[in-house]
Amino acid sequence: KVGGNIGKNFSTPIERAAEDYRKAAMMLYPHVDYLVINVSSPNTPRLREMQNESFLDAIVKSVRMETRDTPLFIKVAPDQWDQYLNGVLNVVAKNQLQGVICGNTLSNHASSRDLNEYDIIKLPQGGLSGGPAFSSNLPLAEAYTGDPRSSFVIGVGGITTVDRGMEYLKRGVNLIQIYTGFIYNGAGFIKDILFKIGELK
Repeated sequence: KVGGNIGKNFSTPIERAAEDYRKAAMMLYPHVDYLVINVSSPNTPRLREMQNESFLDAIVKSVRMETRDTPLFIKVAPDQWDQYLNGVLNVVAKNQLQGVICGNTLSNHASSRDLNEYDIIKLPQGGLSGGPAFSSNLPLAEAYTGDPRSSFVIGVGGITTVDRGMEYLKRGVNLIQIYTGFIYNGAGFIKDILFKIGELK
């Protein structure tokens, strides 16, 4: 399956963001199997505010105008996720979306439990990815899998080892996505995880 990830332009005010999502969906949906409404990037100004239920519902309705029956996912952020959880799930249920992708890079570097204060001071601005994102994204994914309104959850963030991939699966996610793990482990990393899953059956 091929998915397409859509967001708003960097300079577009969030009050007009739904139109950016609609145009992106219109151009991309004929070429993909599913679309991801990304409201979780830390590098686009105010993007994460659009996890708010009213903003998100407007975006979904705008995208649906163009995409017909294309499966839609919402990609949510690990920072302050609890304040948006209920609203996101309401939008998923009301619009009969395919599911939720949890989560993304960390805007608040200090929220990672894998870094000490010295490590955090050295970091540049921007989203923090890789291993340090694991401790924040895992509870995010678990919260969404624990609610019946989210029928399908994809876990992502900090999966740098087989055991970390298995932790997501143990918390109830339906699929996992891997980025940094490929860099450290190579393409065989997928085989290692599948082998581990096979051992549990």
